[in-house]
Amino acid sequence: MLKPSNSAPAFRDRAVEHARCLCSGHVPRAQAAADCFATASHITVCDYWGAPDILNTPIPMGTSFHASTHGGQASFGDSFATPTSGDNRYIDLDEITAAVGSKGATTCQHNFVFLDACYSSDTAIWHNVFGTTSFLGWIGPTNSTATVQNWVNAFWDGLAMQKTVAQARAYADQQQSGVTNDSARGSTSYKVHLTY
Repeated sequence: MLKPSNSAPAFRDRAVEHARCLCSGHVPRAQAAADCFATASHITVCDYWGAPDILNTPIPMGTSFHASTHGGQASFGDSFATPTSGDNRYIDLDEITAAVGSKGATTCQHNFVFLDACYSSDTAIWHNVFGTTSFLGWIGPTNSTATVQNWVNAFWDGLAMQKTVAQARAYADQQQSGVTNDSARGSTSYKVHLTY
């Protein structure tokens, strides 16, 4: 079960990093993200999809964001996120735009977003909508295979070792071959900032 990964100090200044990790069917991927952010003492919250307004707090507060879920070029989400499994709950571009736009003057913009969902990096639209310095996603479909899971875990391990996004991707490639559709946008020199 996913749970808050650490208990870093309350938001005392802009140096404190907040990470939000959401998942639908890829719990190990979201947990790997949470573990990575926890090594840097980020205030990290992990949970499953829930209420339709699940992004209202994490996006405005967050400086890092990870979602492991189903996705497309204009929305992402979980088809089983609501009590009625037949209802789809997808977050679209307008909802992310509104959530990011509600960040206050004292809240840092996103440093890093990994939208671990199919088609999330086919274009630069998600990178632009999140307004993030560094973005990682997938070109085309990606499946929840052992190969992809191992690559994603190795990527998060690399970031936790203070590698840049570019170095963490290379590290993941060394640890697990066969993944060729990951795609970074923006700065690949981002590192998970240590917070004390």
